[in-house]
Amino acid sequence: MFRIFPVMRRLFLLSILLLFLAAPLARASHIVGGEFELVHVGGFNYNLRLIQYFDVLNGNPGAEDSLVVAYIFRKADDTFVETITLEKVLRQRLAYTQPQCAIGNLQTNRLEYEKQFIMDPEVYNDPAGYYVVFERCCRNQIITNILAPDMTGQTFFLEFPPVVDEDGNPFINSTPRLFPPLSDYGCVDRPYYASFGGVDDDGDSLVYSFVSPRNSSAVSALPIPSPLPHPSVNWVPGIDESNMIPGNPGLQITPAGFMTVTPGEEGLFVFALVCEEYRNGIKIGRVQREFQMLVLDCGGGVEQPGISARKQDGSAERYSGTDTVFFSYDEGKCLDILVVDPNAEFGESERITLEYTAVNFNFPVVFDSTGTIDFPGDTLVLEACFPECPNPDGSPFIIEFRAADQTCPLPLKDTLNLVVVVEPPPNNDPVIVSPAVGPSVTLEEGDIFSLLIEGTDADGDSLDLSIRPIGFNLEDFGFVFVDSVDEAGRRISRLVWDTGCGVNDYGLFDEFRAWVRLDDKDGCDPTNADSVLIDLRVILPPNTDPEVSTTLGGTINAQGELEVDVNTFDDLNFDVTATDADGDFVHLALIGGNFDPEAFGIRFDSTAGFGSTGAPFAWSTTCEMVSPSGANSFLLYFRATDEDTCQIPNADTLAVRVNLIPPPNEAPVIALGEGGSDTVVVYAGNTLDLNILASDPDNDLMLLELIGVPDNLNADSYSFTSLSGNGNLRAPFQWNSLCDQLGPGGSPAYYTFRFQVQDNYCVEPQTDVVEVVFQLENQAADPNGFLPPNVFTPNGDALNETFYIENLPPDNCDASFKEVRIYNRWGKLVFDSDSRDFVWDGEGASTGVYYVYLVYTDREYKHYVHLMR
Repeated sequence: MFRIFPVMRRLFLLSILLLFLAAPLARASHIVGGEFELVHVGGFNYNLRLIQYFDVLNGNPGAEDSLVVAYIFRKADDTFVETITLEKVLRQRLAYTQPQCAIGNLQTNRLEYEKQFIMDPEVYNDPAGYYVVFERCCRNQIITNILAPDMTGQTFFLEFPPVVDEDGNPFINSTPRLFPPLSDYGCVDRPYYASFGGVDDDGDSLVYSFVSPRNSSAVSALPIPSPLPHPSVNWVPGIDESNMIPGNPGLQITPAGFMTVTPGEEGLFVFALVCEEYRNGIKIGRVQREFQMLVLDCGGGVEQPGISARKQDGSAERYSGTDTVFFSYDEGKCLDILVVDPNAEFGESERITLEYTAVNFNFPVVFDSTGTIDFPGDTLVLEACFPECPNPDGSPFIIEFRAADQTCPLPLKDTLNLVVVVEPPPNNDPVIVSPAVGPSVTLEEGDIFSLLIEGTDADGDSLDLSIRPIGFNLEDFGFVFVDSVDEAGRRISRLVWDTGCGVNDYGLFDEFRAWVRLDDKDGCDPTNADSVLIDLRVILPPNTDPEVSTTLGGTINAQGELEVDVNTFDDLNFDVTATDADGDFVHLALIGGNFDPEAFGIRFDSTAGFGSTGAPFAWSTTCEMVSPSGANSFLLYFRATDEDTCQIPNADTLAVRVNLIPPPNEAPVIALGEGGSDTVVVYAGNTLDLNILASDPDNDLMLLELIGVPDNLNADSYSFTSLSGNGNLRAPFQWNSLCDQLGPGGSPAYYTFRFQVQDNYCVEPQTDVVEVVFQLENQAADPNGFLPPNVFTPNGDALNETFYIENLPPDNCDASFKEVRIYNRWGKLVFDSDSRDFVWDGEGASTGVYYVYLVYTDREYKHYVHLMR
């Protein structure tokens, strides 16, 4: 462990050197820098955050926005996607690394604006990704390294991937976040350092590099954000992207985000870096972060502290830079860490902070990590002590010490890298003196195995005995050490093992090989040991396999399975028995080889008993168990397992294959009622009523339906209702035909209807389909083809009492009946009707001749009739 004790140094004040910048900064604008973050919340919900750094002293308070409108574009073609309005949620003052180094004219606020929104995967799915932009003007007008800074804005920029991958699966990603801000100023000709490394919630790789800051697209307070490309700032002569802060060395950043610079001149310098995000070696996004750095002339004569080390053995040898320290096993393992400060002054104590990094070890370090240097030439001495043993793998300790003073604005540091070699104390291997060679023994089950083991150690170390089994678990077997003699440098113990079945869980093991190992406890070298191999074999009592039998008939197939065919709807019943010749407790169970027996209604209860056990098997097969694919073979395993005294289970399995034979099935049949044929003549304007008949020879449940109708026929003109039932079905079909359904010029038209019947057979339903063609015609009318009666006798004798015409010319699409009028011989109308089924009973008319007029839409028919009483 380490123990470090203090010793000293001074505080270097610079405030008076910084006052000269107050007046120029008063005319500055507000933008210091900032960046975007996009954080996954859950599902497709994301939180977009803009971080902006604001110059508190010199910025216009009115320029602190309450809302920010960010624009999102698609990267592949720079197409606008949507705007997101962010609300201000935070205003926070940045703290200095060393608060005592604060100056009045460098104060920065961190502003945060954010909004949670949903990124629709139907929108944010382009493989090339997207980017978000916000523009703001303007920067501080006294910035040293760009032209016209008070007319130069900033474009905040972030690229991010789609929310789904190429297969449509969610692609979850949060962009890098929590970049530490730059809260300190720098000094001319002094090293400056800062870590800009962020974190990534998804564990993606982050790589950092410097780029040119982005200007806004227009000189206005809030330009409308534009897509790529964005203009860069205009550098002053002698400055470019590779030399944004001149110095020796100049501005640099590691791929991990550690920034360093030793500025060569004072001023206010703006710079930018980009953090690229990689997943599985593929870049998925990047964020640009911009900031500015104030460099002051803090005065010369300030040097970093010096750090070295020495042993505590009185030697004058000093270790510094990178050195190796060797400790022999018999000397103390402590070092004095020595710190000096060239800038020490009388009356001003300087506090020194010591820290370390353990490169290849992880034991705790406990020490007082601070002290003071009180006067020139004073040395702070801190103690560091190492363990008595080297690393467990024998390697030396590699450690880095760093001493830091309180120089403003950042502590100056010196580093001491040491390789500490600790020599372990000498150690002889322990020796098993008895037995010299491990035994190889065959035992009967129930024997007690006993082996006396004696070990010694020339160094007098304490000794441990242990067993390391080969191929079996030690906890399943009762090996124990008894009757031990344990003294310095000597150990005697007896290894005892009871081989009885009641003690051990033999399972499938009957041979046991193990190392008996003797270890010393020297504290440094855990590998010092001696071993002997014991080889034991146990002869277990015999155990016969149980047997499974059944009352089921059948044949043995090529696979050794008992195979039987069963017709669907038949019951399968048989008994299964398991017996054990040793009288062991035997278990009998059913296992489905390719299905779950219980799900198919099979009844068989697992059973157990001594010597013998059995249970009935019952299965009532149904049509639902038959597979349409034809896979109707069910494999059953009846397994018997015994429990012998040594817990070595023996088993027997009987495989039964049941082939379920599907029931036969005849197809249903469709017919047209009333002796109808597949072609039916229909006269336009008439109503057709037709019965569709279906029957099934197996009396299966059927579904009769209309599956095809003419495309050019109005569905309102016909009707048919699907019908379901067993045996025989009769479903009415009706069609109200219209004249406008005829062909061109009144020619015949043909309309095809398809009817289908299907049974619900459990394996493969059978169907029958009938196509019926309806031939629609215009019914011809023959004006000379009817002979009306010319006499009737309404005299009460119940014969020929009325006048009517049975065979009127039929109505068709060219002509239709309108009315009938009957006149007497003087031209007086005695009867009229608009019904084709008119009847005149001659009431009130005298005997004589009457004239009949039959009126159609296209003509009149004249006739006469005699009324005789």
